[in-house]
Amino acid sequence: MPCLSDPQSFTADKAKDRATAVRACRRCPAIEQCGRFADLNRERFYVWGGRDRGPRYEWHRFRDTPGDAGEVRDHGSGS
Repeated sequence: MPCLSDPQSFTADKAKDRATAVRACRRCPAIEQCGRFADLNRERFYVWGGRDRGPRYEWHRFRDTPGDAGEVRDHGSGS
C-alpha cells in the first residue's frame, strides 16, 4: 500500500506533495475501504481513500477565527 511505503506525502502540508499521494492511491487495492474508514471516522485532514482532505494547519487557522465553531456561545433559554 502506497501510504505505508511513503507516509510523509499523505500527511504533507504542501498540496503538491499530497497530490502525489492522491495519484499513488489510484493503484491501491484498499482505496474504497480507506475512504469509507475516513468518512466513518470523520477524518478531516490529509489524504484518505484517494481524496485530499487538506492540510491540518488550515483547520487551525479557521477554527481560531472569532465567531466560528471554535467560539463557545450560550444559546440558553432565550432570555
